[in-house]
Amino acid sequence: MRWGLIPSWWNGGVLSIAGLSDRWHSTDTGEIVLSRTMTITDANAFTPAIHNQMPVLLDRSDFEAWLSGAAGPEVLRPAVEDRLRMWPVSRRVNRTGGADDPALIEEIAT
Repeated sequence: MRWGLIPSWWNGGVLSIAGLSDRWHSTDTGEIVLSRTMTITDANAFTPAIHNQMPVLLDRSDFEAWLSGAAGPEVLRPAVEDRLRMWPVSRRVNRTGGADDPALIEEIAT
C-alpha cells in the first residue's frame, strides 16, 4: 500500500519544498554538473507512520526570504500537523516512464 500526502489546503496549487541548487564543474570530466536537493527536517506528529523525516514545506510568507538567502534556520521546521492529509493510493504511483495521471492521488479502498 502506498500513501498519498497532499497539502490540506490543496486546490491544484503548488506545494513549496525548500531545496538547494548548485552548478559546478566535475573534476573527472570537466562537464558542468547541476545538483539539486530537497531540504529535510524531523517529521511532525503526523508523518512518522511514513518516515521519521520530512521535506521542509515553505509557507508562502517564507518564499522571498528563502529564495533571497535571507531566511535563517527558523524556516527549517516540520510542517504543522494540519498542513497535510493522508490516504491510501494505488501502487501505480511507483511506475516510471508514463505521463502524469491526476488519478494517481485518488483514494483507493483498502
